[in-house]
Amino acid sequence: MGPAPLRWTVEGISARMEQRARLKRSHAQQENTGRKRFRAASLLHGGSGGYGEGDAEGGAREAEADEELRRVFDKADFKRMHVIGQFNLGFLVCRLGRDIFIVDQHASDEIFNFERLQAHTKLNRQPLINPVPLEMSPVEQLVVSDNLNIFHKNGFDIRNSGSFVPCMCAVPYSKNTVFGADDVYEMVDMIQQSQSLSNKHIRPTKVRAMFASRACRSSIMIGQTLDKRTMCRVLDNLETLEAPWNCPHGRPTMRHLFVLQKSTRR
Repeated sequence: MGPAPLRWTVEGISARMEQRARLKRSHAQQENTGRKRFRAASLLHGGSGGYGEGDAEGGAREAEADEELRRVFDKADFKRMHVIGQFNLGFLVCRLGRDIFIVDQHASDEIFNFERLQAHTKLNRQPLINPVPLEMSPVEQLVVSDNLNIFHKNGFDIRNSGSFVPCMCAVPYSKNTVFGADDVYEMVDMIQQSQSLSNKHIRPTKVRAMFASRACRSSIMIGQTLDKRTMCRVLDNLETLEAPWNCPHGRPTMRHLFVLQKSTRR
């Protein structure tokens, strides 16, 4: 019995070589996409570090980095992150697949405490002996009447007087902050501009500053040693937040460091 004939053609070999070349280009493209998906939020690629950048250019880089994280990073990935360890008693070094991230332990815990205060705190009211008339247009009066629960949650009591003029009858109680009619006007503007936002999170600037201060004082501090369980809890908390990318004072919670290279076997 003679040798079996070789079943090949030049066209077949050329087609297989082209197929292998396409697969190779596809794998290379996927590899480059993995490296480049974090740019503005990557410290390795010259993105914003977020610290000590108070100028306008630094602010623009911060905004670009935050937008990139919102677009690329799925908040559910916080639970899938693996904690490698703590760095310099202030940061968590974490891995998600081949991506390595650095997480600010204080900023991350602070934004968690801040959003919790925002969502659940109802401020006490201090009744006024003399109610303060509020100068409002009919549209603004309608905004107030339709959202009285929001004003009550923030410590304001607004009622109509006998002349149908809304009056501020109570203000939020605070030892170190004085509230007045300007805060009511600010809230009215916020409600009118919050078409795409949830009204339940509307707080006047002074109240947000109070919550930010409380959240900061009650959070994990820089210099504090954390065990593995606490570090995992910090990451799990970030997944539950609406905006986990910055603390209320603007400090970024997380930045991308680098991509681990695949090992090559010879």
